[in-house]
Amino acid sequence: MLEIRTCKICGFTASLEEFPKGKRKKDGSWYRRHKCKKCYWELKKKYRANKRKIFIEYKKTLACKDCGYSKKTHEDFTHTALEFHHHNEDKSHDVGNMINQSGFAWETIKKEVEKCIVLCCRCHRERHNISYSNKEQLSECCSAKIIFHDICSLCKEHI
Repeated sequence: MLEIRTCKICGFTASLEEFPKGKRKKDGSWYRRHKCKKCYWELKKKYRANKRKIFIEYKKTLACKDCGYSKKTHEDFTHTALEFHHHNEDKSHDVGNMINQSGFAWETIKKEVEKCIVLCCRCHRERHNISYSNKEQLSECCSAKIIFHDICSLCKEHI
C-alpha cells in the first residue's frame, strides 16, 4: 500500500519517499519527516545561517590568549583570524564543522568551545609548529611564549 503524507509547511502531498528520512524506528524502518524535502532543506539552511550568525557575534567578543589580538586591540580586527585550540585530549568535534553541519545545537557547540583556548591564527600555527618540533633545540624560555597546553616547553612551568 502506498502511503502518502502532506507537508506541514507548504501543503505538498506525495508518497513517503518524497519526505526526508529521520532516524530509524525500533522496527528498523525509516521515520519520514512531516516536511517535504524542499521545505526541510530550506529550514535547515536558515537554521545553519542563524547558528553561523550567532557564532560570528560570539567570536567578535573573544581575544587571542597568547598575543591579545581582539576587537579592542586592533582596528582592523577580523573574527575569522580567531581559532579554537583543543589543548586537552577531550576533543569530540571540530568547532568549525559543528557550525557548518546540522545536528549540533548552539549549547553543544558552546560546550565544545569551552574545552578550547582561543588563539589567533598565527599563535595557533606557532603552537602546533612547536608541538611537532624538537623541543631540545629551543633556546628561549617562557618570556618568548614558547608554550603548549599552557606549560612552557622547556622549564615545564605553568604559564
